Amino acid sequence: MVASMLCWGISWPSAKVLSTYGSAEGIALLRFACTFISLVPIVLLMKEPVLVKRQGLSYIFLAGLCLSFYSFFFLKGIRVNKAGFGGVLVTTLNPMLAALITMLVSKKWITGRQWMGLGIGLVAGIILLRLWDNWQSMDVGVFWLLLATGIWALLSRFTSMSSHFGSPIAFSAWMYLLCTFLLAPFITWHELNQILVKGDFFFWLNLIFSSSITTAGATTFFFYATSKIGASAASNYMFMVPLSASLGAFMLLGETQAWNTIVGGFVGLLAVYILQKPSTQ
Repeated sequence: MVASMLCWGISWPSAKVLSTYGSAEGIALLRFACTFISLVPIVLLMKEPVLVKRQGLSYIFLAGLCLSFYSFFFLKGIRVNKAGFGGVLVTTLNPMLAALITMLVSKKWITGRQWMGLGIGLVAGIILLRLWDNWQSMDVGVFWLLLATGIWALLSRFTSMSSHFGSPIAFSAWMYLLCTFLLAPFITWHELNQILVKGDFFFWLNLIFSSSITTAGATTFFFYATSKIGASAASNYMFMVPLSASLGAFMLLGETQAWNTIVGGFVGLLAVYILQKPSTQ
């Protein structure tokens, strides 16, 4: 989970680079197709069952639908916002939404320690975003990112059920293949060809990283973790992403960072520690 979160942080500036090469639909489709291709040898090498139970088909469809919308929304948002900003906003709010959804679905109230951890995570997001200075300058890109946040919280619920229907990795592979077909009607082959023609070495480097390493590797590990520890607990680790996203944006894109990046990042790590610390009761 820790390695996955670090990869996710770096994926935000990588996605920012990819978003400049074409439409959100086209870039998302290429990422999903490459991810599926990357997952096939993983499933075979790990000798995972390829098929899932028929009862899981509806979950694959719902998860694929959510993931398609998420990718569209976050690529639209990241196009007009800084990569560090997007990584901080989405990954700070997501654990709180996941916890609230879990609470509503299970009809079980979370503990005081969990509320404290979520509250500290919210403080981390406020510090990282410097909301006391920036709250009036939010644009439409923030709206897209907020939609992406809510969709990912729902996606976590569906993927948390994957182990009930077979291999979580095979579940992910079928989900990414479905995403490719779901997005195909919304992009012309001419537009897709233009993206490929425009793509240079930097484009392919980021596409391979974001699909084979970040999506096929880190995201699959995240989905696997949700099937073992639950959506809410797995989402809590996302408090580690804001710091790595901000630092990755600085190293790869030259986005300037300030004191609040370091302070907010460590506050986010404190939130993870509190949320994941075993209860003594």
